[in-house]
Amino acid sequence: MDKKKFLLNFILPIVLMSTFGAFFWAIRGTGGYGGSMGGVFAGLGWASCWYYLSRGKASSPFASGWIFAACILGFAVGGSHGYGQFLQWINGVFNLTSSITVPVDPFHGFAWLAWCGLTWGGTAGIFIAWTSTYQKASMKEWIFRAIFGIGGIFAGIGIFLAFPGIALPLYDLGYYANFTTCPSCARTVSTALGAMALNGFFIGLLVNEALHRRKAGILLAGIIGAGFAIAFVGGTGWFLAGTWFPGQTAWKSWEMTIGFGGGTSIGVAHWLVHRAAKPVEPARMAGMAQASRKESFFGKSLPIAVAMMVVVYNGLNSEGFYDNFFLGDLTMMVVLLAISVIAALAILALTIVFFTVGKNVWKQARASGNPSTWPLLEFLLIQGFLAGIGFLVSSYADMTAPAWYLIISYMILLGIGWGFVIGVYFVQQAKKK
Repeated sequence: MDKKKFLLNFILPIVLMSTFGAFFWAIRGTGGYGGSMGGVFAGLGWASCWYYLSRGKASSPFASGWIFAACILGFAVGGSHGYGQFLQWINGVFNLTSSITVPVDPFHGFAWLAWCGLTWGGTAGIFIAWTSTYQKASMKEWIFRAIFGIGGIFAGIGIFLAFPGIALPLYDLGYYANFTTCPSCARTVSTALGAMALNGFFIGLLVNEALHRRKAGILLAGIIGAGFAIAFVGGTGWFLAGTWFPGQTAWKSWEMTIGFGGGTSIGVAHWLVHRAAKPVEPARMAGMAQASRKESFFGKSLPIAVAMMVVVYNGLNSEGFYDNFFLGDLTMMVVLLAISVIAALAILALTIVFFTVGKNVWKQARASGNPSTWPLLEFLLIQGFLAGIGFLVSSYADMTAPAWYLIISYMILLGIGWGFVIGVYFVQQAKKK
């Protein structure tokens, strides 16, 4: 591989996904962006990066507009996996009440964090694999996916109900028999039940991919899932070194580590699937360049618009920002919803226009493989918007963390990412001359 291809195909995806990803995931944990809502924020950001990087590849089977639906839904699903208690367990502490604790094996905390990361990243990886244009899934294949996914959920719940001790620390000691004396046990049961359902969903989908010998699904689930699992566990070092990064600062450092590590795995996965891409016949390539209306609207435009509505609403409704307006709860909710819907409709219109105008440019980019012909406008708008609202909500919701630490960290991360994007563009322009 020559230096140019190495830079474009390997270095750029990893740098872009990791640096931007650290920012996405740090905002994901900010007030207003917890759980699935934060997964939507991060999923939209990574989808935009993936789509931007894939559009200029002539034989890319993963340049479909469905990548937006896949990433947004994939990371949103993982967001329903709670993990707040696991950080207590890694320190060998299990809270019965706010003031009464008992010792617990730290293994429980590390194991559950690994499972959380594996499920979160792995599920998104399988969804991404489904966007491949090499083979359109038949109705029969979608039925199998639904059966295995839903079946996995019920299997996970059934295993938990039959053998709760495999998911609940200290179960044999009888603490879970009385939620009055152990309020934290109720939360642990709820978290474990949801986690087992999600784990079953992921494993069910993965088994289906394996049975049908879909290498892309297994590869993407394995690489991205492993990357998030390692990042979830490895990032706990910030808490174990709590004297250096206390409280909220350690939490933000951990979240940025997850985003960086998980994003790195997405970048590696992007490189691997495109490296293994088979040559595409010219006639089929022309067909792939002309995306269907279904793909354009339901795979790309509508998911972007809905995600933007969620991002705007939760950003404006975040901690601190909401409290600075005195319109009353009901009036404020109506105002925020109106702003969010207007923003979503505007984004929907823009994405449809960009697709219509950019079709010929995209076709030329895929045929030539020249990244300098990538239409950057969508990418710039989405990333610029996410960066702007990310800094906005952080200025309110994260005042418990040193402001300088967050601002400098975010600027460095985004600066590196944007530096590579701009640098690659000028390198390409110089090559043309």
